[in-house]
Amino acid sequence: MSKQVNRNCYDRQKVRSWFCEEIWFRSLKRAGIVPDDIGTKWFLAAGKRLRPILAAGIYSSLGGCDDDVAIPIALGVECFHKASLIHDDIEDGDTMRYDQPSVHAEYGVPLAINAGDWLLGAGYALISSAALPGAVCAELVRLAAWGHAELARGQGDELAFCFHPHPIALEKTIEIYERKTSAAFNVALQCGAVAAGMKPEKRAILARFARAWGIAFQIRDDEEDVVSIKGRTSDLCALRPTAYLAMACRSRSSDLCKALAEAWNGGDKERRRL
Repeated sequence: MSKQVNRNCYDRQKVRSWFCEEIWFRSLKRAGIVPDDIGTKWFLAAGKRLRPILAAGIYSSLGGCDDDVAIPIALGVECFHKASLIHDDIEDGDTMRYDQPSVHAEYGVPLAINAGDWLLGAGYALISSAALPGAVCAELVRLAAWGHAELARGQGDELAFCFHPHPIALEKTIEIYERKTSAAFNVALQCGAVAAGMKPEKRAILARFARAWGIAFQIRDDEEDVVSIKGRTSDLCALRPTAYLAMACRSRSSDLCKALAEAWNGGDKERRRL
């Protein structure tokens, strides 16, 4: 007997079609959230939509086919991502994102912080409005809160390093990647799996995949940073913890080690002002 195919498969094209004003406003209304102009504009702006694609994709691959479940979860995890970008751009001093001014560059830091906070609240409201039993929705919120806290810990580690830079091991850099990036991918996968009824013991493999993908994704981002991205302060120039910096710290070149030490000591006062 052949396996039945889920005809409501949430592929990449389908998920990306959800990021339009009609579905966004309808979903917010259902979740009881009043729209925010800046938050809405930023949410609907460009983006890869990787996290919602992961959430909806794993949900449908496990047999899920309810739009009232998939859509709010997908929109919710993207809310968390877009909020993190707003706050990250402020903390890093980046003035461009998606080839356009970052939110704080366009509206100022206070309004940008507020828009990011609104997106976080909207994200929690959206995933909790999924058409699922209360206990399942509670688990979705718990997973999202865990991911939110992990991301903040990873970003905190990075900011603390920039405040007082020092030689960093590759293992520590990867630990930051796991918190800043892998955790968000894991939340997306876990939410989709929980919504589809996947047992906790089987979801462990998703966590391992999210860890590996998040690390690889961040290393790829480091590579792009090396060749420069318009409007972004170079992570290497800012001496943020990256795989490239960690490798440089392992160098046996005395000239390189001396250059790093001079850069750290020379930029310390400026970082403290930031």
